[in-house]
Amino acid sequence: MHNLDSCKVQGLADVTVSPRSTIMWWQRLIARMGAPAVRQFARFYTVPGYGHGAGGMGVFTAAWDSLPVLDAWADAGTAPGPQTVTDINTATAGRTRPLCEYPAWPKYAGTGDLNAAGSFGCVE
Repeated sequence: MHNLDSCKVQGLADVTVSPRSTIMWWQRLIARMGAPAVRQFARFYTVPGYGHGAGGMGVFTAAWDSLPVLDAWADAGTAPGPQTVTDINTATAGRTRPLCEYPAWPKYAGTGDLNAAGSFGCVE
């Protein structure tokens, strides 16, 4: 049996789909259904520097294989855990960041490699 499990990602540098409108949609969903009910079927992530889609004119073009995460959620009921995105921009390819659930965002811990997700934490 498949559930209607969903992960929504919004680039914060998206000029095509306003991050603000997507955040407002998410807040309305939470207000209407309550956070516990929404967490049963949805997650919302924002990515600083990510534009619209692949090559979306952002300073960080996030790439990751989300299908196994969604499959595990839909087929086995295993909700998404911590994830990492990799920058695929030509000039900065290979940088990684944690994929943070809204309203958290990745913040540099103050030490470590600026290009490695392990040097960042998700904070609000």
